[in-house]
Amino acid sequence: MKFFWILVAIALVLSPLVSLRSSPRQKRIEQLRRAAAAQGVKVQLARRADARDDERSLDSVSYRLPWGPVEPKEFRPWTLVQNNQRGMETQWGDWRWFKGPSSVPVERELGALLEQLPPGVTALLADRAGVVVHWTEEGEEQQVDAIVEGLKAVRKLMLSQ
Repeated sequence: MKFFWILVAIALVLSPLVSLRSSPRQKRIEQLRRAAAAQGVKVQLARRADARDDERSLDSVSYRLPWGPVEPKEFRPWTLVQNNQRGMETQWGDWRWFKGPSSVPVERELGALLEQLPPGVTALLADRAGVVVHWTEEGEEQQVDAIVEGLKAVRKLMLSQ
């Protein structure tokens, strides 16, 4: 009987420690975020790009590439959201202008850039802090590379105006 109670006590002590281990999904997300950070992209929880003013929950993940030392000239913030009924229609299928549109030179190039973004990207936007995508983080490190390349292309395009 003592042996049984000793096993119960050990189980009670070890069970919280076992639950602290990361799940395989958490480990994969950590790898994705580390890969993005290594390329200069800031990852953080954020409000959805199409959130209403009264919605405060942080239920999206943003990957932000800062402008760097130089901001775009005559900057006007813009937001494109995917699979949403709100906003203005665009020429890019299920993408809609939520805030915007951007300037005409940027708009000419966005179609090709949107096609390069991996599945799971729900928004692309430019604000005072940089260029951002909202991503569901479904995928592998190759998708992070595609996101970073897309962000760099948008940043370069906006800085060249």
